[in-house]
Formats: sequence, structure tokens, C-alpha cells
Amino acid sequence: MENIMEITVIIITSLLIITGIVAIDYSIRTWIDKVNGSVVLKRWLIWLRVVIPMVAIVMIDLNYSDATDIWGRLTGYSVEISIACYFIVHVHDKLFVYATDCMALVVMLFNISVYFPAVPNYQDFGRLLLSLFGVLLTIFINHLIYSYDVFKIRSRVRFFVIICLYSMSWWSILSLNQTFSGYDLLAQMVASIVNISIILSLDLVFRKQLESLTHEIDADFLTQIGNRKAFEFAFQQLFNKYEKRQHDWYLVMLDIDDFKQINDQFGHIVGDTALRRLSKEVNLQLYDLQLDASFFRIGGEEFAILLTHIDESHLPQIIEQLKTTVGRIDITTNGEQSVKISISMGVAKYQNHDNSAAVLYERAGSYLYAAKKDGKNSVNYEGNKLIK
Repeated sequence: MENIMEITVIIITSLLIITGIVAIDYSIRTWIDKVNGSVVLKRWLIWLRVVIPMVAIVMIDLNYSDATDIWGRLTGYSVEISIACYFIVHVHDKLFVYATDCMALVVMLFNISVYFPAVPNYQDFGRLLLSLFGVLLTIFINHLIYSYDVFKIRSRVRFFVIICLYSMSWWSILSLNQTFSGYDLLAQMVASIVNISIILSLDLVFRKQLESLTHEIDADFLTQIGNRKAFEFAFQQLFNKYEKRQHDWYLVMLDIDDFKQINDQFGHIVGDTALRRLSKEVNLQLYDLQLDASFFRIGGEEFAILLTHIDESHLPQIIEQLKTTVGRIDITTNGEQSVKISISMGVAKYQNHDNSAAVLYERAGSYLYAAKKDGKNSVNYEGNKLIK
């Protein structure tokens, strides 16, 4: 009974720590988003996001290292692993990635110095190889998440596989500790997966709450996609995030051809219907293609799409599918007339010489203008006709 109570206290404490970490991180993230004028203050807040998980992990380690029960010490490790995973996913800072890499290596070296026997047998060498594999796998996953934002993928299976691999990598490192049985390691590997799932689920709950609170402010009143304010914020954030990283990302600007003529000939109700239908269909298409994309109405009949993690060779196919989707839209007027719409698009790829978001925006706008001038219902990509 006493053991059950102790384990219950440990689990509740772990959940409280995890919840507190997520809440603190979201508070800092909110401050970062609100700080526009002071670059120094913003940088300090970003550094704070890097330091907090490191301090939390050290404090948890010191707290649980005194636990007399082995389950308590193992639970401490499990919580630390879940916190490391959470911040690897969200911080996107090289310092934290490298610090976590070093942490994995230090843990392995510490366990070698303490637990590796002077006269090892085959089983000891097996544990050593498993631990080394764990270090390499941890480093690989850290950099994979940092480089490709893999937790934005919509495949739950892949999402869960990465969580399992991350847990397995750390417990492989800890397998050198011969005071842990195989059962202990397996049980805590499962516990780590549960903890990571909990902490990322809490993150999702916090994110959805924030999205619901800001939806009325950031959503376009007619189409319910992002408005101009939301676009400018997301565009600047994306530019800042990838300014010094080698990732392909694109700004796509599009508008409805001859929209004024549609309004004049069929009325503003038909025009509004066209805007709503286009927004809905393009949004669904972006989702179906499982793209890391954000869609905004930035004024009148003009829209913008932010595309990240897209291979340039796949871009023409994506653009063609979006144009085809819009081309299938058929609006019936009160007079039973059928109204078809088409779009022109200007696509700009982020380049190293783009020293500000405004430069990239102006370039995409010039490509849209060129597409319209080229006969409409066309696409201009970096000054060249992509599709007609």
C-alpha cells in the first residue's frame, strides 16, 4: 500500500511538472509574439525559452536522484526525456539542439565511468553498443525535428513512431546502468512515450485555446481564413524563423481574374460567394495535399499562401492542382447562370539576398502583376511563366 501511494505521488508530481513547463513556455511564447519594438528583449525571451528546460531538467534530476525507490529515479528520467522532446519540437534553437546532443553524450560517458566493469563480458559490450546507438539515434532525431519540423505532419502514425524512437533512444543510452533490469527499462520506455504524448497533447490544448481566442481577431470576416493582420504576422515570423536556415519556402500571391467584372455583371452577392468558395476549396486542397501551408485573404480578391518544406520539383504539380481546384468552382446565380472563375498567381521563393520580408513580398507582387499582364489564368514563378 505504501509503495502504491509513493508511485501515485510520483506520477502526480510528474504531471504537475509537465503541465507547469507547458504553461510557462506558452506564457513566454505569448510575450515573444507581443514584443515588436525591442529586438534585445525579444532575444532575451528566446534565450529564456532555451534556458528554462535545461534548468528544469537539472532540478528534476537533483530532486529524483535522492529517491530511495528505483521507480522514482526512473520516473525522473522519464519526465526529463519528455521535457527534452517537447522543447526540441518547439524551441527550434540550435543552442538547445546541441545542448541536448551533448547531454546524451555526457549521460553515456557518465554511465560508462560508473557502471562499465573493468573486466567486461559480451553482455557488457552489448549494453555499450546499445548505448552508443541510443546517442546516435538521439542526435539524429534532434536534428531531424529541428531541420524539418516533422511534428507538423498530419500522419498520426509517423507522429507516434517518432515519439517511440525518441523514447527508445534515451533509454538505450541509460541501459548501461546495470542497476536497471530489462523490465524497468521497458516499463519506463512506455512511461516516457505516455509522458511525451501527454506533454504534446497539453501543448495542443493550449494552442487550440489560443487559436479560438484569437480567431475572431485574425480571421477574415467573409471567408473565415486568415486576414491581412494574421498574414503579416505569420509572414514576418516565418521570415525570421528561416532567415538563417537552408530551407525552401515560398510566398504565393493570387487573385481572381476579372473580379470587378463578376461583381458588375452578376452582383456583389455572387462576388462574395466566389470569394467564400475559393477560400473553402483551396483550403481543403492544401489540407488534402498534407502541405505545411497557411492561407490568407489579404485584400479584396487577393489572397496569399505561405508554403514551407516544399521541394522545388514538386511546386509545379502543387500549383497546377490549386488552379484545377479553382477552375472546378461553379457558381449558379439567381438567374440560373453558371459563373466560372480563374486565378493568376505570382510565386516567389525565399532567396538569401532577401534582406527583409518586404522585399520578398514586393517580388511576389510583381510576379502576380506579370501573370495578370501575360493573359491571366497563368502563373509566374520567379519571373518566368510556370503554367498557362
